[in-house]
Amino acid sequence: MFVCWNVSSEKLDVSVGWEQRAFFENGVSDEQETESYSFQVGGKYFTEWDNGKQHLVMDVLYRKDSSSNNREPFEPRDLYWGYIYNSWEFYAGFRKVFWGVTEFSHPVDIINQSDLVDDPFGNEKLGQPMINLTKVNDWGIFDLFLLTGFRERTFPGHKARLRAELDINTLNAVYQHADKKSKLDFAVRSHHTLGNVDLGLSYFNGTERTPELVLNSNNQLVPYYGQIQQIGLEYQWHIDSWIVKWEGAYRQKDSHFSTSPKTSFLVYSGGLEYTYYGVFESNANLTFFLEYMKDTRNKFSDTPFENDIFTGVQFSANDEQDLVLFLGMTQDVHYGSRAWTFNGSRRLGDNFKLSLNGAIFENLSSEELLYSFRNESYVGMKFIYFFGI
Repeated sequence: MFVCWNVSSEKLDVSVGWEQRAFFENGVSDEQETESYSFQVGGKYFTEWDNGKQHLVMDVLYRKDSSSNNREPFEPRDLYWGYIYNSWEFYAGFRKVFWGVTEFSHPVDIINQSDLVDDPFGNEKLGQPMINLTKVNDWGIFDLFLLTGFRERTFPGHKARLRAELDINTLNAVYQHADKKSKLDFAVRSHHTLGNVDLGLSYFNGTERTPELVLNSNNQLVPYYGQIQQIGLEYQWHIDSWIVKWEGAYRQKDSHFSTSPKTSFLVYSGGLEYTYYGVFESNANLTFFLEYMKDTRNKFSDTPFENDIFTGVQFSANDEQDLVLFLGMTQDVHYGSRAWTFNGSRRLGDNFKLSLNGAIFENLSSEELLYSFRNESYVGMKFIYFFGI
């Protein structure tokens, strides 16, 4: 005896893309290139059956870089099976899960690993293998996560740009836990909406996503992945066209193994967002951001934005071409260094999409982690062709 469920819907989309970056100055090393490019082929697949109770999601990407060889060419961003029964949801496979409310920095976002080859600011993430149980209630959403495999952070290679001045030896990464990549991590999150207020409370216990970089005898930096506990809080208050935001993470490392002199610390980000709707009596919106970022480790921080102010503006046309333009600036409160970031994207017809991005670094201090980017101002372009099968 067997049970057969008819597939109720199915969709497959394929994309082919080309991305190129051009740098305004030569790198600090003669071996670094003044231009870099990458070629990618992506596939997105969705199907559901059993009257919509079960579904399969696939979002995979194959990339070939001109200079960086420190990441796998095949990337499963999403590759999971889901089952929905009444108010319960169950997921198993590779998934991307985002936590956070602020625009530039996301202290509480710890489930997925950052891909620094794709984005030097860490906003692009790798798919995380997991088992996820979700309970949807009238008062909010409750999530349990069992993270079934660890993925190391990707770093630009020896000839690549936007990298640390010293080579990072990713082949000999060190782990605090004996199980290394096989160590099981655990996380839980509860998200509530109370009137105009959104609240999120989370807990994580496992291998830290941001490694400590330890200098070895070959003058290389070796990633060290210790164990960490994190308690996160997210707060968002909607007041007409305004949003008040704050998110913070209290982290505790094992002081017997960590190389950092500060093993208990708070990282937080907060600020305001204002949206002006109907620009020029159209469907377009204009959104302004103002945020402050702080890491209480100060000079021992592993992030370049440990005491910075961020301002930004985004234009969303809300048209058929889905035009979006963004300009932002971060400035260090103590040193006065600045990082300008910009990006924009627009569909060209039904099958093409053009994206522009870039960063300009100014007045960088040798006391900062960002100093290695002093010659790394760049502009980039990505062109993607989509087609369905």
